[in-house]
Amino acid sequence: MPVATTIQFPQADVDALMRQIHRNSNSLGKSLGSSVKFAAWSVADALRVATKISNKNRSVEDSGERRKKGLKKFIIERFHGDKPMRKLDVYAKNKSEATEKTVVKIRNRGLAQKAWHWPQSKLGSSRGSPKVSNNTSRIAANNGSTEIHLEGQNLWISITNKLNYANDAFRSGGAQTVENTMARAATRMAHMIDSKIAKKMSLA
Repeated sequence: MPVATTIQFPQADVDALMRQIHRNSNSLGKSLGSSVKFAAWSVADALRVATKISNKNRSVEDSGERRKKGLKKFIIERFHGDKPMRKLDVYAKNKSEATEKTVVKIRNRGLAQKAWHWPQSKLGSSRGSPKVSNNTSRIAANNGSTEIHLEGQNLWISITNKLNYANDAFRSGGAQTVENTMARAATRMAHMIDSKIAKKMSLA
């Protein structure tokens, strides 16, 4: 069963995103609900970008064990949809042959990123979608969701990725890590708002 986790962001980054929400409303005349939706889309997009796409094949490790017929035992780690990881044994003459086994191929490659893209597409543009199979897209739809409440004074949007390895799929280094997701979302909003303001002024 998937384990629920909540991503914590630095308060300064949250404040930066809030400033862009109010700026979008004040400078472009957008409703607060529309601005909150824009911000949520930006966060979902940043989470998608912060998520790695796996290699085409699972890692294959030589166990050092041998069988009588000369076959070597290799070990692979396999995730299947939202099920827990498990280790499987593969027998082959060598690593190259083991790599060609069907079980080594990652059929749902791109699932972790697609599971973020699915709720993002419900908030705005669906650009940036990873190319995945129809089956992978179906699994992503079952694991990625968005709840939207933009009525009254308490406006909120919840973005959920239920894949049990979603956290493990985040990049561990570089500029596009999950830790700076909110900051990158705020920066992305700022650039897009700047562009819209410039376009609005040129038409005035």
